Amino acid sequence: MFGSQSRDNRQRSTGRTRTRTARAAATALALGLLGTSAFTSTSVAATADSAVSRNNRYDLGEIGTFNMAGGNVKRSIPEEVWEEEEDTYTGQHAVDALYRSIADHQPAFLTVQEACGDWMDELAEKLPTYTISFDPVKTGSGADAQCYNPIQDENDPGYGGPDRNSPRSLYGNAMITKNTYFGTGATAKSHSLGTPSGEQREMLCVTSNFLSTAACSAHTTSARTDQGADYRDTEIANAVNILETEYAGYVHFLGGDFNAEPLDNEMKQIYSSRYSTDTTGRYGEVDSPCETDTPPTPGPACLSGGATTLSGEKFDYIFLTRGVVEVNSAGPTKSLYSDHLPLWASLTITF
Repeated sequence: MFGSQSRDNRQRSTGRTRTRTARAAATALALGLLGTSAFTSTSVAATADSAVSRNNRYDLGEIGTFNMAGGNVKRSIPEEVWEEEEDTYTGQHAVDALYRSIADHQPAFLTVQEACGDWMDELAEKLPTYTISFDPVKTGSGADAQCYNPIQDENDPGYGGPDRNSPRSLYGNAMITKNTYFGTGATAKSHSLGTPSGEQREMLCVTSNFLSTAACSAHTTSARTDQGADYRDTEIANAVNILETEYAGYVHFLGGDFNAEPLDNEMKQIYSSRYSTDTTGRYGEVDSPCETDTPPTPGPACLSGGATTLSGEKFDYIFLTRGVVEVNSAGPTKSLYSDHLPLWASLTITF
């Protein structure tokens, strides 16, 4: 059930993006924790995949990405769990599980895909030191996409049955950002990825002046077909172009469900050219052995990482500016209420 706090603290930013900001009791503490010496610059002249000279190192802690499966429980929950909980499952299970995960990892930010608007509302109430920005995506017809689960009701939190006739929550991308780093009420901006038809895939970004960072959540076309690969190729190219133009000068983080495996052709444009002879991009990936270990000889081994879906694929990634961000550790963890696994990474940023 929802907590007793009012939802009147929601704010609207430009476009359709909605920002959920819970009580901001940590602002002064945040400034104290950050100090003044390492965070006085408002811009970092960083270029992706280039070694940048820096004098200050800051342990950022963890960041993450997670696809919540949009309430599609029969697709997302392992069969043995579903058989045990089918009669008692509510969308509340997913909210509570993610809340526990955030409370455990305390990430600087988490990028979320297939999020439900009511889930994000509740998380905002439970996480007063975070700001949650949610952006519903559009279907091919131009309507707002909807989650599979009915809206959770304070008086009747039940699942609502498989016919899903109850009112349904909006479906989209989210950014969960720690106020310490991104500020209270951080404003997110959504960007179209230019999907030719069908669900209009988007990227949602939040910037941090403290960290001179742009962190973004993206979700590309899911169809594992030639057309789907062509759509993803377009979407990824647009995402990279947006980062390198609109967010030039920032350290970049792009987390999301790309619905493609590391060796798929559409991924070659984002993976660093230092990873392999046939990659042309400029970004590292947190779970690649080229980022977490002593770099091996460039080749297919660099284009790998732990599986992030229950069926064994690596579809989820966190790409980052190389030469500025050091990956201390990374890897997927467990998920009970999604067909994706959360991907976490521990980082150090050099300024």
